Amino acid sequence: MNNFTPVDVITGSRLHFGLICGTPETRWVFGGFAMMLRNPGWHLRLQVSRSGPEIVCSDHGVTRRILDVLARLRQLPGCDEPGIRIEVLRPSRLHAGLGAGTQLALAVARGLEVMFHAHAARSPAELAEILGRSSRSAAGTWGFFRGGYLVDYGIPTAGISERTVLQLPVPESWRFVVVWPKHGAGLSGECEHAFFEQRRTMSAEVVSELADQIQNRLIPAIRRQDFAMYARAVEEYGRAIGRFYAPAQGDVFSHPGIGRLADRLQAAGIHGTAQSSWGPGICIPACSITQASRIQSVIEQQPDVQDYELLVTEALNHGATVRSPAPEPAGWVRA
Repeated sequence: MNNFTPVDVITGSRLHFGLICGTPETRWVFGGFAMMLRNPGWHLRLQVSRSGPEIVCSDHGVTRRILDVLARLRQLPGCDEPGIRIEVLRPSRLHAGLGAGTQLALAVARGLEVMFHAHAARSPAELAEILGRSSRSAAGTWGFFRGGYLVDYGIPTAGISERTVLQLPVPESWRFVVVWPKHGAGLSGECEHAFFEQRRTMSAEVVSELADQIQNRLIPAIRRQDFAMYARAVEEYGRAIGRFYAPAQGDVFSHPGIGRLADRLQAAGIHGTAQSSWGPGICIPACSITQASRIQSVIEQQPDVQDYELLVTEALNHGATVRSPAPEPAGWVRA
């Protein structure tokens, strides 16, 4: 058997505050505003085995996803030679609006590339295409490789040769409270595909409003570390874009209980609550650990708190971590 050393891959999660469904004339065709969080995230360990593929995971749905990724990756150098053993040491959350499917697929692919010493064998865009990712949003792919806040200007239109994604570092002191219902999942799979197959587009006025929020409020607020401006802007952006998706997901927030919680937080003077993707997960930003603890306390005092799961995390300002003890690549490698 070839002497390949194990590789660990540790990812974050992607928040996406809603796709802008613009037209070639208004631009922002599947563009939008997103960011990467440190938690929850995947931790995978990849190594060769005498038989395979061998997936060590208690969740059969995750196992199926990994096997599908391996089937798509047979064209990568060396992938067919030994058996593969993939152990899920820490799972993320699927169908919660956190982009876990894309992070899992890229983690498997990048881990195999490093294990078989196929460094930078494929660009992020090429790898995403092989994996069936980034057909609409590119935020999850860019986030896996770069982290931070991400402004995705959408699928290139006439006169633009390639997709543009702006990456901004998240202020180190900021924290994020992520909440999702214990029961319920966001739109995904065939239902999500059917929605976008309808080719619904936003009016020029809505696209202009969302683009203005990104360009003139969100980006300046992050660059100046103006938390109050950021919190107000991301809340308004989330509610504006939620109104467009409400006919498909039921309301501005896809889960009724989460919608009520968002209204209570706003009434308590806590701003910034926004749904990620189709939800049902939401994120509330905090300017510090102290404020994050206060937000957590307010949520834990709600009468229906037993219906939610909650965590406080920081942003991920770099790409997924790929770790191998092999001499080449050496030490810690960041994707």
